[in-house]
Amino acid sequence: MLELLANGANKRELAKKLGLKGSDRIILKRILKELQAEGLIDGSAKKGFTKHGELPEAGLIEVTGLDEDGEMLARPLNWESNEDPPLIYVMPPKDGGAPALGDRLLARLERHGEAYEARIIRRLD
Repeated sequence: MLELLANGANKRELAKKLGLKGSDRIILKRILKELQAEGLIDGSAKKGFTKHGELPEAGLIEVTGLDEDGEMLARPLNWESNEDPPLIYVMPPKDGGAPALGDRLLARLERHGEAYEARIIRRLD
C-alpha cells in the first residue's frame, strides 16, 4: 500500500488494488486519515515510520515465523531505523484462516510493552 502511495495512488485506486469493498473501504479511508494525521504519509507519498522506532496504528507487516510458544510473529515491511524492529505478535483471524510464512498483511497494530499485537485487516497479494 505504501508503495502505491509513493507512486501517487489515490484512495480509490488503493481500495481497488487491495480488493476492498463496502465497510473495508471505510476502514481504509480511516487508516489513511490516521496515517496522514500522524505525519507518516502525505497525500501522495510515504514518509516511513515514526522517528522514535514506534509503529503506526496500522501498517504493512510480513509473517516471519513462530515463537517457542507457537505464536505467529511478523516484522514491519518498511522499518527505517538502525535498531531492531519490535516484536509483532499476529492475532489469529476470526475466520480461522491463519496466514502463512511470508504472507504480507495490512494490520491494525497495538503496542503492549515492548511488543505489538497485530489484528489482520487484509491479506495482500
